[in-house]
Amino acid sequence: MNMAIAVSKDEKHCIVVSPKLCLEFNHTPSSDPTNHVALLTISNPPASNDFYAFKFTTNRKNGYITRPSIGILSPGDVQRVSVTLTDKARMAILMEALQQVNNDHCEDDSKPIQCMDKLRIETYRVSLTLASVFSRDKSSAFGKLSVEERTAALKNVWSGLASEGSKMEHRVLHILHKVYNI
Repeated sequence: MNMAIAVSKDEKHCIVVSPKLCLEFNHTPSSDPTNHVALLTISNPPASNDFYAFKFTTNRKNGYITRPSIGILSPGDVQRVSVTLTDKARMAILMEALQQVNNDHCEDDSKPIQCMDKLRIETYRVSLTLASVFSRDKSSAFGKLSVEERTAALKNVWSGLASEGSKMEHRVLHILHKVYNI
């Protein structure tokens, strides 16, 4: 499933996100917390001539770790992104589910309890010059920067883009938590 984030009036210039609508986490009280990772891809179609900076945020503060959380997409780039649920958030979700079961007086413990969070994907069109700063190509001067140095520089650029009022496009994916056997 793919969802396009419109970034220009030209349909071929768009960021593609998969899955289309939501990321799903399945929980049982005894499930292994290390398995609470969802994957998505974000891509810039090869037909695009544009470069995009991207950033992920969620509505549950400190609830998810997104890797990478920021980056640059060149034309034709595909970036796999992992979204990991933190242990603290997992416990909060299990408690919310238990409270919902108690409030609903539900006796069917095989019925999933659903809690919704959101993952926001923000994108900005950026110049080739700016995109080259974040290149991993070791032959370029910027490619010799460490991952940490590139990430710090991109965070500074991201703040600048937001404060300049540059046109930002965003899409929201729902994060669905299904809790079984509470």
